[in-house]
Amino acid sequence: MECKLEKRILASAELRASESKAGGRVVAGYAATFGSVADIGGAFTETIRPGAFSRTLAEGCDCRMLLNHNPDQLLGRTVSKTLSLAQDRIGLKFACTLPDTSAGRDAFTSVQRGDLSGCSFAFRTYQDGEYWPSRTARELLAVELFDCSLATYPAYSEGTSVSARSAAGPYASIGVYRTNETAAITAIAEEEIERLKARLALARAL
Repeated sequence: MECKLEKRILASAELRASESKAGGRVVAGYAATFGSVADIGGAFTETIRPGAFSRTLAEGCDCRMLLNHNPDQLLGRTVSKTLSLAQDRIGLKFACTLPDTSAGRDAFTSVQRGDLSGCSFAFRTYQDGEYWPSRTARELLAVELFDCSLATYPAYSEGTSVSARSAAGPYASIGVYRTNETAAITAIAEEEIERLKARLALARAL
């Protein structure tokens, strides 16, 4: 059975921003963190295991940085080296050099002002990339990454972050916060919620 594309939108906080005289703009932070428990629409809980992004990074995934997963709001890409991804003990970290476009300038200003504070990632699990220790708990072991996004409505797990800085400046100090569950539900497409609930019902029936 082919695994469908899923999205996870996560929370962040305490952003700092700066801009160089040359106008270089960079957003940086964590798109996903390991070990944080996420409530997926009330259907089940989910955690990301350390190393879950090892395979997709080793295979050189062609990942985009978008705004709210909108392909018309392209901010960077790994193959063009405007987006860099790395995995550490905390999670999946990124740094994206923004384009000098209206989308890039607007995204930087929104992060700088604190209006835009969430991160998200779109993925599929590999065939053996998930584990269910119980009928209501899921662990992501290995995922195929498609895009990372700056997100208007942060939700689910605590720990992700995004900051804005100049191309030559230091990374921001990162904090965390958790938003309410209502924001989480509105952030995910209705069809995905229904699909996940149907999958859980099938697992319970086995």
